[in-house]
Amino acid sequence: MINGNDGGANVTNNSGGMWTEQDQPTAQFYRVALDNDFPYNIYGAQQDNSTVRIASRSDNSAITERDWFAVGGGESGWIAPHPENSNIVFAGSYDGYLTRYNHRTGQERNINVYPENPMGAGAEDFKYRFQWNFPIMFSPHQTDGKYPLYTAANILFRSMDEGQSWQAISPDLTRNDKSRQKSSGGPISQDNTSIEYYDTIFAVDESPVKQGVIWTGSDDGLVQVTKDNGKTWENVTPKDLPEWIQINEINTSPFDAGTAYFAATNYKNDDLKPYLYKTNDYGKSWKKIVNGIPAEFFTRVIIEDPNKRGFLYAGTERGIFYSANDGESWQSLQLNLPIVPITDLAIHKREKDLVVATQGRSFYVLDNLPIVYALAEAQKADVYLFKPEDAYRTAGGGGFPLPATATVGKNPPNGVVVNYFLKEKPTKEITLEFLDAAGKVIRKFSKKPEPTTPKEPTSPEPNNPPPSGEPPLPTEAGLNTFVWNFRQPNAATVPGLILWGGSLAGARVVPGNYQARLSVDGKPVSTESFTVKADPLLSTTPEDFAKQFDLMTKINDKLSETHNAILEIRDIRGQLENVAKRVKMPEQKDLADKAREISKQLTTVEEELMQTKIKSSQDALNFPIRLNNKIAALGASVDSSDDPPTAQAYLVYNDLTAKIDAQLSRLAKIKSEDIAEFNRQYAAKNLPVIVTKK
Repeated sequence: MINGNDGGANVTNNSGGMWTEQDQPTAQFYRVALDNDFPYNIYGAQQDNSTVRIASRSDNSAITERDWFAVGGGESGWIAPHPENSNIVFAGSYDGYLTRYNHRTGQERNINVYPENPMGAGAEDFKYRFQWNFPIMFSPHQTDGKYPLYTAANILFRSMDEGQSWQAISPDLTRNDKSRQKSSGGPISQDNTSIEYYDTIFAVDESPVKQGVIWTGSDDGLVQVTKDNGKTWENVTPKDLPEWIQINEINTSPFDAGTAYFAATNYKNDDLKPYLYKTNDYGKSWKKIVNGIPAEFFTRVIIEDPNKRGFLYAGTERGIFYSANDGESWQSLQLNLPIVPITDLAIHKREKDLVVATQGRSFYVLDNLPIVYALAEAQKADVYLFKPEDAYRTAGGGGFPLPATATVGKNPPNGVVVNYFLKEKPTKEITLEFLDAAGKVIRKFSKKPEPTTPKEPTSPEPNNPPPSGEPPLPTEAGLNTFVWNFRQPNAATVPGLILWGGSLAGARVVPGNYQARLSVDGKPVSTESFTVKADPLLSTTPEDFAKQFDLMTKINDKLSETHNAILEIRDIRGQLENVAKRVKMPEQKDLADKAREISKQLTTVEEELMQTKIKSSQDALNFPIRLNNKIAALGASVDSSDDPPTAQAYLVYNDLTAKIDAQLSRLAKIKSEDIAEFNRQYAAKNLPVIVTKK
């Protein structure tokens, strides 16, 4: 059996003897708020659950319960983190409940505007009508060095001291219809928890362009504005707006003080049509902007992108839409978002992320919004490279596949995300290169078109190195995404290599300016610049990053040199063994013996460079690792954090390098003396020589 409720679902498979926890990602959020931390945090109140502050990315492979906590308030309220100190958070709930939470101390203070508990009574009995989901927000402007805090009942209130005191800055901004303020319920059971209160302010916003321009929208259909910080108010409700509609969200333009947008819902009156409006003249005139949104997708929120004037996003009962022309027309932006009610939207200006609150599917984040800006242009081209978003070099991140049933948040990719559009699946080679600021190629990825007829299977060469392990470059028709992990190419490897605590990973590039270049069949199509940024939480200097990069590069070069030497040893030894098998004549016995002797010398060098007895991940417990593993492990140690190498790391590097070089010198001597003499003797008998690398 499944018990579905507003907290999620509980499942029993033993007739109710035991029930599962509510561990599905089905949170119902009313609103969403963001802060400016790094990583920034997402805030919301969950129906029938706690409030939440959750990180937008973590240092682990996924965002888990360790990355969130409750911030006061309750299940239904707005949340407002302090603009300068995200440890201070203001949150609401029903019955006018409003708290100031200090995460550093754990203290949660009640700062209700009028702390009279209204439970069980109708709205007509109280001085102020605070709805279940009443607004709470900070002004974007400072006054005498402080950010005003707003909240709203049927009247708008402001606090200049974080809730120690409140001042009314408006008259009643609703219809104040007394006939609609009665006790809710019936003769058997009353139902008054303040969600039933009507004639309340449901939405508030202040212009970020001009201080004191404040808009309100009520749940009974009124839009009001003040241009003088609350001294005088104007009713600017559109004349064609249904009389008792709910103004669900109102948002001001980040570019123009006189421009505002609002979304309204009228489903409570059996009207499922979308209602989106905009004004450019402080509400003197309004334009309805719903072209492209289906007739029964009623609307909850509209917001303008702070990085792109006239670029709008709208949340509806059945998904999300965007407009690239200030609302003249709308297109779906659903992508991988489930068909779910969108209750609120917020845009992180610095990160260019769109954060979505849903009613039943928790939070979603659409990052790199400039891709959406350029989408129409890209779709006109045969091949189009989007400008990569600046990337943070952080310790954790995405890139790990998560099962569909995972109850964790997905991290942003840990790397530079490159998006490109292909009108058709290419018939020529596609190449993506990463370059430094001077134009030097750092990393190259490519993919050739697949053959139309399958090749006959061939036996692999026993001494060939394994595949490079490079991630595949996607080349599907439409939008393609590739993530570069900031690294130079991996060190060379050998077949069957198993490392204990070591890594072949190339050095991560230092923070700075880079370029991405997309080519088709060797001809560049486009080059776009981007920046790799250091984790803002770190104090690592550019010099420190450079030291780490230099040592990591040297370690990987030496590791490649070691593995290439092992590959050559195996190749030469294979030739010698073949020779020893071929020479059968008694007069050639000395040559066969010499071949076996040289093979033994080569094996001795190989076994100093690499532990050849390791065949599984646990064999290192019985067979000590050798020089290649030791220097690979040193590389993993140096690369373990964003810090300069320790003094002792250099000591170990010098020690290991000296030992590796000694073995490489032995190999060089075997080649220059033993094999050279062997080849001379063979040549004298008109036999094929042993081939070595120079």
